[in-house]
Amino acid sequence: MAKTLWDTIRLLFPLGHEKRIALGSAQKYLAADDAKLLRYYLKLDRTFVQMQRFNTTPELFEDKEWPLFKSHIKDEELKGFLERIDAEIAAKAKEEAFIAFAPHALERIPPLLARNIIGMDPVKTAAAVQLFAKEPLHLLLLGDPGTGKTDILRSQHRLAPKGSFGLGSGTSGAGLSALAKGDTLILGLLPLADEGIACIDELNLMKPKDSAALYNAMEKGFVTYDKGGKHEQVPARVRVSATANPVGDTFIGQSAEILRKQVPFDDALLSRFHLLFIIRKPNDEEFEQITRHIVKHDSTKEAVKYPSAADIAFLKEYIGYADGIDVTLDPSLEGRIVAFIKGLKADERKFITEVGPRTVVGLIRLVKAIARAELAQSVDKNHLDVGCGILRESLYVRKPESSEQPSRQGDAPRQEDGAKRAPVRRPIKGPTRDLDNDDRKRSPHDHSDAPSASADGQGSGGA
Repeated sequence: MAKTLWDTIRLLFPLGHEKRIALGSAQKYLAADDAKLLRYYLKLDRTFVQMQRFNTTPELFEDKEWPLFKSHIKDEELKGFLERIDAEIAAKAKEEAFIAFAPHALERIPPLLARNIIGMDPVKTAAAVQLFAKEPLHLLLLGDPGTGKTDILRSQHRLAPKGSFGLGSGTSGAGLSALAKGDTLILGLLPLADEGIACIDELNLMKPKDSAALYNAMEKGFVTYDKGGKHEQVPARVRVSATANPVGDTFIGQSAEILRKQVPFDDALLSRFHLLFIIRKPNDEEFEQITRHIVKHDSTKEAVKYPSAADIAFLKEYIGYADGIDVTLDPSLEGRIVAFIKGLKADERKFITEVGPRTVVGLIRLVKAIARAELAQSVDKNHLDVGCGILRESLYVRKPESSEQPSRQGDAPRQEDGAKRAPVRRPIKGPTRDLDNDDRKRSPHDHSDAPSASADGQGSGGA
């Protein structure tokens, strides 16, 4: 770019305060030559500064800002330079923010799921961790209606960078699979969520023709459809997150043996879910606590704070960034995993599902997702303990009596520092919605809960 006399004069003067601050912020992300050229353009007023930020709420993450450089001058060389350095600055600034957020991820993401639902922390944690799984990791929330299962599914779908949401019964001809109509291919919930999470509400209403598609998607990563008399495949590499009601809608009884008879699925499908939570309506004591919570919120006029659009955008980017991390399992953890699984096998009669190879595979995928949520490249003992705790919460359907405590091998692997074993839990209670802040009380113009276009417009049931 040719210099004028005025350009020469400008180069003699120091940068103004705003430009100096912006250049200082940009320099740590740029090569020396790029920083030097940027200073040159700033002195000549060929570019101006726009500060960019996430706009996250303080509860999620302390907001971070970084400079972007724009120009109104029609100069292709300048335009190309600014676009390149803007991309570099943004990528590195976001990476800094993600690394700073990583240690807090598993503490701050689960509470954002179904904020109107009191309790169910293990379920929310499992749903949050599933967002970070790269391999198939399937979750089933099986239990009484009106316990908030659908709300968890909806909020999980909002945070997923890619996914679908809809009813197990489907509202289109494609259902869960795919349908060819002439030259048009209509995708169902599973292929729509390829490489993402397929959130399926009321899976117990699934049509028989969709069962084979679900098996294939969960195990093999594709579904088939007929076209011209031939079977064609379409990718459906999904993690399934589903809700279902028991036979008769409400569970009766407490023991695994009795509850098992009320499960609406056969063993072949049930065993494909790596995490299965039995969710019951709250007992009298828990309902009293919920009532007190609702009254307290009403008296203080304290509304439930749902995740802001900026928070959701930040988390989607964070999950996408974490997806690029390949997590390895430390071989030294083998003994701890074997001991834990051995203990679970000894307690198998207390579970709805059997303990088998899929249990081990699911645990490994689970702890890798936990590590990835913290941007760790390998699974450590803490990740394993968290994963064992989640898996235990999903398996034990009732608290054993004092005469039948689980064997030591069935407890979470002990830390060398003497960390306490996590207690065996009762069935996960699904405290009812905070009625004054129910999603259904929102403005009729608020479509944040509406199924996305990627879900074939399928609506939600009331699981």
